[in-house]
Amino acid sequence: MRYMKKVFYFVLIAVASFCLSCREYEHYLAPKETSHPTSEAILLWTGDYAADGCGYFIELDSIRYKPIDEDSIDNRYQELGLRTRVFIEYELPEILIGKYCGNVSEPTTAPGIRLYSIKEL
Repeated sequence: MRYMKKVFYFVLIAVASFCLSCREYEHYLAPKETSHPTSEAILLWTGDYAADGCGYFIELDSIRYKPIDEDSIDNRYQELGLRTRVFIEYELPEILIGKYCGNVSEPTTAPGIRLYSIKEL
């Protein structure tokens, strides 16, 4: 009986030590970071598609890009002709985005930009 008690305490201490050491180890693991370029840019609202507008554009280094995920941009920037200085985290995939804007037979195309974050300056 005494022997079983000692074995029980030994196993209990071993398991507790193992669990505590794993938790401490997790604190030392570096978080997995994905870094994307960041920059100041201009966010431009050209109007709603239903009203012959062309949605949002991002001007970055004198190039006008079309956001891939423009539905995720806050509606507060939807003031026609508004040019808002923003700070963005982004990716430039090598794709062209075509949207039918206004009363034209050909889509308006622009290089695509994927936004990860956008903050007004």
